[in-house]
Amino acid sequence: MRTGTHFFSDAVALELLQRLVREEPDAWSPGRPLRVWVPQCSTGQDAYSVAIRLIEALGSRWREIPVRVFGTDPDEDSVSQARAGRYSSRACQGGARENLGRFLILESDEIKVRPSVRSVCRFVRHALPEPPPFSRLNLIVCRDTLASMTADERAAALRLFHRALAPEGFLLDQTGGAVAAPELFHPVGSGRAYAARGGSAASAPPVDVRPRESARREKERDAFVDDVVHELRSPLALIRGSAETLLRGVCGTRTTRTYLGFIESHAQRMARLVDRLLDLSVAGSPKAASAPVPVSLSDVLWEAASTFAPAANRRRLSIKIDVAPGLTVLADRADLGRAFGNLLDNALKFTPRGGKVFISGAAAGAEAIVSIRDTGRGIAPGDLSRVFERFFRAEGALRTKGTGLGLAIVRGIVEGAHGRIWAENAPAGGAVFHVALPRAPEHRTHD
Repeated sequence: MRTGTHFFSDAVALELLQRLVREEPDAWSPGRPLRVWVPQCSTGQDAYSVAIRLIEALGSRWREIPVRVFGTDPDEDSVSQARAGRYSSRACQGGARENLGRFLILESDEIKVRPSVRSVCRFVRHALPEPPPFSRLNLIVCRDTLASMTADERAAALRLFHRALAPEGFLLDQTGGAVAAPELFHPVGSGRAYAARGGSAASAPPVDVRPRESARREKERDAFVDDVVHELRSPLALIRGSAETLLRGVCGTRTTRTYLGFIESHAQRMARLVDRLLDLSVAGSPKAASAPVPVSLSDVLWEAASTFAPAANRRRLSIKIDVAPGLTVLADRADLGRAFGNLLDNALKFTPRGGKVFISGAAAGAEAIVSIRDTGRGIAPGDLSRVFERFFRAEGALRTKGTGLGLAIVRGIVEGAHGRIWAENAPAGGAVFHVALPRAPEHRTHD
């Protein structure tokens, strides 16, 4: 296992990172994930340093732009230490001392990375020049990765980086090795920052344009509208016919009750359809909480689980809840219950018979993070960044009943409560959805 690395050991590269975020603001749009890869990250200090500098550079936009930093290294022991986020105090030198308290914790002779930083970092084993483990990245941050490579190895790595980047993505390379591939990258601004050929933050639109996916989403939206129109026509006809019969006054008492029953049941059916149309107006845009108050996460999650318990029992599914006692967030209670209900319903829907759904909740600085994990087959990597879009349904979800609005509604509620939400595949299998919400001030404690 490699040792001896330190936090903020490459001040020049980190300054380039901050400058890039400041100089190319249109590249980082609210609501769009900012995905960063730090290859050859050793035991993780480089990746954590990048995450901290990104949070600092984004400033007030930190709550609007979901950040995910991926660190990779070929050494499994290094990856394990990176995931733990614990280091000798000798790793905290120079600029790292300035971040003690906000991002790092000094305990005796040990440095701990705060949960708020660890929550945005993920570490996996990967050795160059294996195929890139991630796609459509916004940034790749290299310190000296290319310096020790031969010309052929460097060319192969640059092709790999270009393939992993989104069209408007950037490569930060302190060694300047990207100059050797002008067909793939061109320099931007000052310093060692390069934009991927085929698009740059200055010229690319701020949204991801994928005509094929847009056509599919439009088709799903049209299908949803057609379904609603068809379903509204039927109950309206029954209600109108029943009302006309009653108005003619030709029914006995028993028949009258029957027609009144028709009117009531189909009026309820129409109300549910109207709710779905209202969902359509809410999904995709943050919903402002009407009256955010301190809400017990344990109470809300147990209530949601009890609602779905009968359906889970029929399929022999178990729901396990592990939430820190006294964990309280600021939110609208009804909206929060709806959001977690949608997430739990989604998890149960994609968990095979006899499987499990795990719900955990813990404090992370000024936030509380709830994670809901299922034991299904997970989400296709290409769909992870799109599951919260309106009408989008992943390939594995097309055979299940749904409108493609549930997760978009959850995102609107969470962001309306000034929170964050993201999805990933769990290392042990299955999908996991994370929700970070602001903790109630009177219930916050130091990590």
